[in-house]
Amino acid sequence: MIELRLLRTFLAVANEGNISKAASLLGMAQPPVTRQIAALETALGARLFERLPRGVRLTDAGMAMAKEAQTLLDHHDAMLDKVARTSRGELGHLAVGFTPSAISHSMVAPMLRAFQQTWPGAELTFRENNTSPLLSEVATGRLDVAFVRTPGELPLGVKTELLFDEPMIVAFPRDHVLAITSADQAVSLAMLKDADFVMYRNPHNPGFHARILEACRVEGYEPREAHVVPQMISALNLIEAGMGLSVFPASMARFTSDQSAIRPLAPIHGLTAPLLIAFTRLPMGQCKKNFITLARNLIRQAPGSHYPVL
Repeated sequence: MIELRLLRTFLAVANEGNISKAASLLGMAQPPVTRQIAALETALGARLFERLPRGVRLTDAGMAMAKEAQTLLDHHDAMLDKVARTSRGELGHLAVGFTPSAISHSMVAPMLRAFQQTWPGAELTFRENNTSPLLSEVATGRLDVAFVRTPGELPLGVKTELLFDEPMIVAFPRDHVLAITSADQAVSLAMLKDADFVMYRNPHNPGFHARILEACRVEGYEPREAHVVPQMISALNLIEAGMGLSVFPASMARFTSDQSAIRPLAPIHGLTAPLLIAFTRLPMGQCKKNFITLARNLIRQAPGSHYPVL
């Protein structure tokens, strides 16, 4: 097997056309360079240089060798660079999942943008689904991380970290009496006792629905569920059609139109919209580690962050 150092020496002589100049370029004395060229010619069974009064010139075999040697060294250097960049997380693949309500949070898009700008060589792929399927895919390694709202029961090996605890809002049809009378104040859950609710409930993500029911029960009533749909967006559309009202994470306000009115929900214990990031500790490739670290750092800088100090 021909050593790479011999190829580098050979190319230096080929490029300089002079053994003394090549030796100086390589930081070597001339005799070791001459011996290495001789060793390479012996190993190949071919003369690579014609000796001239002043310098050397490549033979036909030497010209063929120079082309192949340069290609081999270029591939070698590219391999080392790719391995090093991958070990730093500059290259790689990151599969990110999110629920429809989690992707609406104002911090998620900046996280994805910042990651792509910081590590442009890393490939990002995305999957939208409900919480339970996302957590299962994190557990099996099909997803590296997932943004979810309510974790429920976690699969073995999956952990979640609270990034942000978001307040809730109330969405009314624009002509609802509470939308008119509460224009300058927060709405309490107790004020909605006799209202028709448009609830969103999905068998794969029952968390929000269960928490809203529990909060209403703490206020002393069972909410009247006039309509139940699987997604928040559908609930907002029905509210704009005058079918009732409901409570949502504050970030969902961006999906409303002038057909609805938005008011803050007065704080009530336990009724918030957490944003969580789910992942497994093993395996923890550098690409995934970079993303989680970036997410933590961005959230720490955000007002109202509840991220724990590590």
